[in-house]
Amino acid sequence: MGWSKIISPCSRAREFLEDLFVDNNKLFYKFCNISIGWQNKATITTHINSKVHKDSRRSYIAANRNDRQQSLHTTMVVADGRKQIIHDLVKAWVEADIPLEKINKLRDFFKKYCKEGGSIPLADSIRKHHLSGIFEQHYEQLREIFCVNNVTVGQLVLKTLVEWEIPFTYPYLIVSDSAAYMKKSVREILQPVMPQIRHNTYCAHIIQLISQAWTNIHHFDEIRKLILNIKKTMVYSKARRSRYMDYLRRYDIKDISTNSDNSLNSQNTQQLTLRFMPLPNTTRWNS
Repeated sequence: MGWSKIISPCSRAREFLEDLFVDNNKLFYKFCNISIGWQNKATITTHINSKVHKDSRRSYIAANRNDRQQSLHTTMVVADGRKQIIHDLVKAWVEADIPLEKINKLRDFFKKYCKEGGSIPLADSIRKHHLSGIFEQHYEQLREIFCVNNVTVGQLVLKTLVEWEIPFTYPYLIVSDSAAYMKKSVREILQPVMPQIRHNTYCAHIIQLISQAWTNIHHFDEIRKLILNIKKTMVYSKARRSRYMDYLRRYDIKDISTNSDNSLNSQNTQQLTLRFMPLPNTTRWNS
């Protein structure tokens, strides 16, 4: 039983370097592309001296081939490596805002100078089979960035305090809207770390919710239609909008904003701009 401690597929391959090789801890014949048990040396020598093996060796040398059988594990590793190369290339291409069609012009260069460069497909194939994966990955990253909840808000506050080296005993007040996730963030994440902190919610959010409620009451249907019609009148009719601007000019109704103009003796000048009619905007509170 002592031989099992020193004999291995690698040691057998070293004994027959010209005829054997090891792949994934298995012993293979180079020229026959079949696996062989490594424990019995007599079995190996019998096959090497056989006519079948000698004919395969001569054919291999004559054709100057370099083919050899690979295990399933090695084949999968190679395939995954090629997919990763294509994925990284497409990702870099998209982030650099380079049209995918440019890859077709560089395939010969990749094949000649880059490892696995010959596995890079054409732009049409990339668009069909690889671009969607890049998009989904980018979409998930954006969702993580813009996902706002009680956990992300609390983490952002704590991270900011640590980065700016602000002691946790300094903050006493947090002002925010009255959203449920803001209250939960202060109550469950920030106050356990900073017990002295207090949460003050301003009323703009509540007023906005109240102002939205009346639009669902049928008694205010006429008012809602009136506001929508006014908006349509000003947005879709250039003539009416032009008459409104003429009205502002006629009565000298202007919006004064102070701007800095370095070209005029580096003094502050007042730029007069006409005000457009304020229109309701559902994405702005109380508009």
